[in-house]
Amino acid sequence: MGRATASQDTLYREAMGLVRRLGLMKVARAVGEAAVVGSVPLKLIVKPDIDVHVLVPEGEPAAPDRPEVDAALTIARDLIERCGIRKLEVLRFLFRSAVKLGFEVRLPQRTWHVDVWVTSDPENTGVRPTRWVRRRLTPTLRRAILKLKRYYAERDMCRFGMSSELYRAVIEHGVRTPKQFLDYARTHQLSYNDILRMLKDDAETW
Repeated sequence: MGRATASQDTLYREAMGLVRRLGLMKVARAVGEAAVVGSVPLKLIVKPDIDVHVLVPEGEPAAPDRPEVDAALTIARDLIERCGIRKLEVLRFLFRSAVKLGFEVRLPQRTWHVDVWVTSDPENTGVRPTRWVRRRLTPTLRRAILKLKRYYAERDMCRFGMSSELYRAVIEHGVRTPKQFLDYARTHQLSYNDILRMLKDDAETW
């Protein structure tokens, strides 16, 4: 997919224009509370990725299926029938009560990857973390985050929730360099062990 090298305002308009063109929020809000989260609304975009998180009501205790499965399948059907998506990846995360729908849309400028994360657990959406970062961002912090994100994007390391960990490290702990982020990862509990593994592997190349 490559890096997103245009200005943040250009990338934001492009991403949100695609969301509107697809009618993605209308489709998602038909089954739950939906929001675009992460790098796009924060204008911290280094890869052409769009994340939409959908919170659906919890099902009845006696119901055999999880509500996020039915909701995700409804969204998937609408993406195919109404939005013209031809190829769709579906992944279920049992331990997080979630289903992820992934697809790509090719635009003249670049190809965007879209993930729709459907969950019945409010702790597993990115709405509050996105709000937390937005409230604390300053021009200086924005530059620091983008510099580090671009470093890791060039190495295909912006995975496993790397960005969320990086935001907190920069904002709360003054991290500004890859070495400082590695030190931070070694002394803090991360959402995925793969992040520390990637950082250690990267340090071997310094």
